Amino acid sequence: MSESKKGFYIDIKLAQVYILMQMYGETFEIRTALRNGTLFPELYRPFPPQTFQE
Repeated sequence: MSESKKGFYIDIKLAQVYILMQMYGETFEIRTALRNGTLFPELYRPFPPQTFQE
């Protein structure tokens, strides 16, 4: 094995993407979309606010 390839695994899959096909449908109003981070209601997944205690 050459020095330039030492430590590299060529045949290993590091990641795979899974993307669902989406239909273009209803959209948020532009200000709401900017606040929510997405134009599409189907993609909006808010996280509940959390408080951290020391």
